[in-house]
Amino acid sequence: MRNILRVLPVVTIALAGCGYSGEADIAQGQELYRAAKATCLAEYPNSLVPQSECRARAADAYIRPYYRYGDLMTWAQERRRELAEQVDQHRMSQAAYDRAIAQSEKQVAREEERRNGMAHATSSYQATRFTPVLATIGRLLQ
Repeated sequence: MRNILRVLPVVTIALAGCGYSGEADIAQGQELYRAAKATCLAEYPNSLVPQSECRARAADAYIRPYYRYGDLMTWAQERRRELAEQVDQHRMSQAAYDRAIAQSEKQVAREEERRNGMAHATSSYQATRFTPVLATIGRLLQ
């Protein structure tokens, strides 16, 4: 029962994230993601695999609907989980994990910049009111 009560806030937050649209909803999604991420960190302080899975579920619910590069998001989530497994199996230190995560986040940021640059280079590119929001969402995932 105690575990159900711990998971309930994350489930509630995840279910609430299904119908967001618009700029205000993006901001609310970001706030909900931050709250869910904090819950994940508190719920699984001693095991990175369930922590990374929990964070991925939260990001999928709140960030993915607005993030234009879903493949990069998926890659970052999978990489985080792979590295978490190594730490949980004592094949990698926490410090090495932190460095590897930072490196993967840099790779994602570079690829986002490359893709955004390609989009800006074409004459059909138009910035929208959501363009800065997408960049913020990318930074939020870090």
